[in-house]
Amino acid sequence: MDLFLKGARTDNAFVLGDHHQFKDATSSIPHSVRKKRAEDVAVADFNGDTRPDVWLVTKMNRMGKGGRDVLMLNTGTDFIDVSRESNVSRHGFSSRNATAGDFDNDGDIDVYEVNSDFGSEHIVGNLPNVLWENVGNSMTKIADQDLSVPKFIPRIGPGCAPSQDNGLGFSVAMGEFNGDGVLDLLVANGARDGKRNPEVVFTRGTYDLFLGIDHSPNAWLMVDLEGTTSNNEGIGAIVHATVNNKTYLRTADHGVHEKTQDDPRLHFGFGPLDPGDRISLEIRWPSGLRQVIDGVAPDQVLKVVETSHKNSK
Repeated sequence: MDLFLKGARTDNAFVLGDHHQFKDATSSIPHSVRKKRAEDVAVADFNGDTRPDVWLVTKMNRMGKGGRDVLMLNTGTDFIDVSRESNVSRHGFSSRNATAGDFDNDGDIDVYEVNSDFGSEHIVGNLPNVLWENVGNSMTKIADQDLSVPKFIPRIGPGCAPSQDNGLGFSVAMGEFNGDGVLDLLVANGARDGKRNPEVVFTRGTYDLFLGIDHSPNAWLMVDLEGTTSNNEGIGAIVHATVNNKTYLRTADHGVHEKTQDDPRLHFGFGPLDPGDRISLEIRWPSGLRQVIDGVAPDQVLKVVETSHKNSK
């Protein structure tokens, strides 16, 4: 498993996992991004090429400047900054926390961000949270490379899990809480008293639970991993789901990001499927075992126990 390390008072860094050791690969990150201070990091395959990309979440300073996120696409050898081309850096928000998932089950990864405003005296105000909707890719030439770049549209307001007018939006946990296959969100509105306590104190605010609603016929699948030779929860496993000649990537990172943890189960959205369509799964476990499961029906939570045998569900 590789790691992207966001720096608070140091530069961002990237390290590659290599046979139980880590190798510094920070040189693969654009130099301008290394010094970009990030509040949170979302890692997912944003353009559907089965390589994990990196989204840096930023906040505005006390002068109201900054707050423009960064999206870097993984080319397999390095990362290319596509923040402007993807529309991500054209809008500034004061974001504290984020999570990435396919919220409309259409087959591409969206981003939800919790926004709030810190000032010099306690709480300044709670800001509307934003849902960055991924509306699809287009081929774009960047740095002499033809890249498939996703475009994101920021959605704010009803239907996009807006924040309450209390406390201070601080973190979000994503999960599938009610069994309908649509991702849900739990937002914590906390407060911070910088003068008396530099740590986060979750007071003066509520928890907001937003249940996802999708009236479309889009199909989904959740994969619940259990390791045997590998660690019990399959952390570090790489899962590919293929249906109708399109392959989707998820990585079992246990949902960990800044200040919180998402549902550790792996959620896939596929868009609309025909009744007879079936999914093929390939799981590459941390132990090195490769497991293939063919004939998987959509719209279910599938428990997968690590084995070296090919099997069907």
